[in-house]
Amino acid sequence: MRNWNVVGRYPIYDEENKITHTEIAIASTSVGYATFTERVLGDHANKSEKELIDLALEALFKSEFSDRAMAESVQKIEEMDQAIKASNALMAKMETAIARAEEAANENRRLVKTVTLTLNQIIANGGTDEEEEHESSNQSNQDQN
Repeated sequence: MRNWNVVGRYPIYDEENKITHTEIAIASTSVGYATFTERVLGDHANKSEKELIDLALEALFKSEFSDRAMAESVQKIEEMDQAIKASNALMAKMETAIARAEEAANENRRLVKTVTLTLNQIIANGGTDEEEEHESSNQSNQDQN
């Protein structure tokens, strides 16, 4: 990480001779040579060197990297939007599958109930209904011959 020092602080005046901005020039004292100047809102003539460096670096970050950060944010939002759309499509498929499963379960319940009732009737009648039906169908077949 670089070390910085303030090499200039210059007030910027408006038409009424009031300070509107401070131009802060800083230079790197380590890791190679670098210098830049940033204009920050307000009168910062009485701030410490550390505060001025922080203000200048923050202004640099906002001016140089905000476009990149915005583009990355937009990309992330688009990715999230696609993920939401995919999730919604999956949810719709799942809801359809659940509805089909509920229909199948209801049909199975109906069939089990029908089979249970039939078996209970057979058990209650001791199988006589079935034998009588079998005998009557045999009798009908013999009558036809």
